[in-house]
Amino acid sequence: MVWLKPVAVTRAVVRRDGRVQAAGHPADHARLGVAGCRLDELMGTPGVIDEVARQVTLSGQVKGTVDLAPISNS
Repeated sequence: MVWLKPVAVTRAVVRRDGRVQAAGHPADHARLGVAGCRLDELMGTPGVIDEVARQVTLSGQVKGTVDLAPISNS
């Protein structure tokens, strides 16, 4: 028996090879929610995670492209 708690609901896309995947970008489905709000409270500054994300720079070789999506705690 397996019990799960749904954490995200989205449209599905069936690929030509038969794979079923979630439609959209992962950032469209994943949010920090309460954890992000709690971190903002602990730090005393709203948007702490957004600020850290803005300061990150990649080092090394990056393959492919990135679809940047706005980060939100809601």
